[in-house]
Amino acid sequence: MNKNNPNPISEYYIAYFDILGYKDFFRKTPGNEQQFLNAIHDAISKVKNTVNLFNDSELVEYVAESHIKIKIFSDNFLLCTDVGTNIQKEKIRLIAFMIIVSEIQRNFILRYGLFVRGGITKGKLSFNNDYVFGEGLIE
Repeated sequence: MNKNNPNPISEYYIAYFDILGYKDFFRKTPGNEQQFLNAIHDAISKVKNTVNLFNDSELVEYVAESHIKIKIFSDNFLLCTDVGTNIQKEKIRLIAFMIIVSEIQRNFILRYGLFVRGGITKGKLSFNNDYVFGEGLIE
């Protein structure tokens, strides 16, 4: 891809969520920032590990032909995988994506006592190392 042009807009399955109580934590518990940062850092590492295990799975690659992209900023998480062209594998792709998202949510609750809110949609994005752009992010 030409560095002077953005990546094309494509269709993705998109999961976007944030951590509940993030703003209140800083308001209500001054002085505990490092402890909270350590928990968030650990949670982010676990999210990345979960996504990497999924992406590195030969079975997932063969069966679902899926690869999850991830962006994290502050307490915001975006995971997406492109919509495929093989209708027979599309159900498997979407179910695998939803399982990963639910696993991440479960880990936030059980390991860190943190609840997340957000949603999953199908929409259009332009995604690269620097930014995510598109209507799909708004949905």
